[in-house]
Amino acid sequence: IGFAYQLLPKLVLRGGYGIFYPPNLRGNGPEPGYTSTTPFIASNDGFLTPAQTLSTAFAGGLVPIVGNSSGGLTNVGFSTAAIDPNRKTYYMQQWMYGFQYAPTPNDVIDVTYVGNRGIHVITGSINTNQLNPSYFSMGNALLTQVANPFYGHITSSGCSGYDLSAPTVPQAALLRPYPEFCDVNETDAPVGDSYYDALDVNYTHRVSRGLTLLASYTFSKFLDDVGGPEGWASTSGSTTRNIYNLAADKSVDSTDTPNSLVLTYVYEIPVGKGRQFGSGMNGVMNAVVGGWQTTGIATFKQGFPLSINSPGNGLNYFGAGQNVDVIGNVHASNPGINGWFNTSAFAIAAPWTLGNAPRYFSDLRAPNYQNWDMGIQKFFPIKENLRLQFRVDFFNAFNHANFYAPNMTYGSGEFGKITTAFTPRLTQAVLKLYW
Repeated sequence: IGFAYQLLPKLVLRGGYGIFYPPNLRGNGPEPGYTSTTPFIASNDGFLTPAQTLSTAFAGGLVPIVGNSSGGLTNVGFSTAAIDPNRKTYYMQQWMYGFQYAPTPNDVIDVTYVGNRGIHVITGSINTNQLNPSYFSMGNALLTQVANPFYGHITSSGCSGYDLSAPTVPQAALLRPYPEFCDVNETDAPVGDSYYDALDVNYTHRVSRGLTLLASYTFSKFLDDVGGPEGWASTSGSTTRNIYNLAADKSVDSTDTPNSLVLTYVYEIPVGKGRQFGSGMNGVMNAVVGGWQTTGIATFKQGFPLSINSPGNGLNYFGAGQNVDVIGNVHASNPGINGWFNTSAFAIAAPWTLGNAPRYFSDLRAPNYQNWDMGIQKFFPIKENLRLQFRVDFFNAFNHANFYAPNMTYGSGEFGKITTAFTPRLTQAVLKLYW
């Protein structure tokens, strides 16, 4: 629904509200029993010793195609995919209201508040068989080998770090919600929430003295707990540390851009017949220097938030994720490509903890983005319905270095360093025939 109301001759109030239902499940969904993958377990002790060799690989046989004959025991001993039978519906609420003011016949100013709320936002996948971190207080006792109640019933297994067909298994394996399986991955799980608020300010100058200008500034904040990196309908998601407490992963989204300014213009150079300068020049001169037009797009954006990737501490957390710990000031005193942030401010989280670093840092960001694309063009009329255009475009016209995000993998030799950048200046000449 929407409305518009003229408050004054040059001032209009507009607003609206809508509910939208993006695709709730992508692809075909899981097909347990009708497809199978037999995993190869290379090691059960962090690759210190091999668990299988080529001569003993898949000694328990391949996972068979059983259809629905096994019911709830389909894929038992292995990881499986699942869909919640009481699955919730993912939907978005969007609303806006703002003012539009026209100080002159050729100028318009828009000031608008935009809100977006995502309910039951889907994430790529979550492991519903995650060990509840409430058991982490048991410490290394979780790794103690205990009698396996499934021994003799499960004859083949593919779990990471333990074997459900063996006489013993780690204590933690039996404390998982579905201990007869390894991981239980729910596809496109609708478990998240998102919040987007923005102030949009737009200035439009319609054609006047050869100039058309559009300036757009956005001040915004985008929060979520399972969000993806592309947009509000994305299903891609970051790793979930703890499915039992998604609120702990609430942070700015990976695409959060608090400040964004975009300027777009088209300017007809006032030289040539019928223009301010050289209106009386002859046809040959006008064909060479008259009638040119220049265009441009200037973009200025604050950098994306960073997320520090943890290599883990070698322990099996049975489905739980782990972030690094923040132990100091994350900001470098003189950030540069050889050290964008303070790498000594991070450490591997202690055993049986989830780490205290946020999913994404709102105050630790990639370099800002600044770019100018410019062009110059001219039309050459051939006859009434036929004309030729010549144009030259300059992408990143001032050859400004726009750097990618730094390496964010803790423990990497390049951690904190910036090693790549966006494309340098690119020039192209184009000849087009319009009819």
